[in-house]
Amino acid sequence: MSLGAGGCGTAYLAFQLTGAPGTSTRTFVIGFVAGSALAVPRSLIVGAAVDASGLTIRNYFRTYSIQWSDVAVVGWDRVAVGGRYGGAYAPALAVRLRSGRTVKARATYGLLAASRERLVAAVERYAANSGVRVELAEDDLYFGFKRVKRPHRPLTDFA
Repeated sequence: MSLGAGGCGTAYLAFQLTGAPGTSTRTFVIGFVAGSALAVPRSLIVGAAVDASGLTIRNYFRTYSIQWSDVAVVGWDRVAVGGRYGGAYAPALAVRLRSGRTVKARATYGLLAASRERLVAAVERYAANSGVRVELAEDDLYFGFKRVKRPHRPLTDFA
């Protein structure tokens, strides 16, 4: 996705800056390669890591290092996938901080079953050791065609 978004976005910008529509294919290719070179490396490191000290959430544009002492509750929330207007939503790991702010781990939507199981088990284990409430189950993070009843509500539904 980053290859397409970064490459096409930069190619479009190159077209606009050089006087599209008479711009050459060469300009498009140079723009596509330049945009992809910027987008792909970051997309390869997105994710979430959980350990005894806290959580590290690496989203596309920003990385969060969150200590367990700053966490009020760990659960899930909706993240937009697709267009801004009328696009679909997917479930992703979310952390409500004691300050009231919610941080979503966007890269955790669409995880395969084994990855979901490992992530939820790690969160439950380390959060319990730190006395942090967990409102998360494997089915909460499921994103696919099968109808699933999510055991917990999204964090945005909590007051």
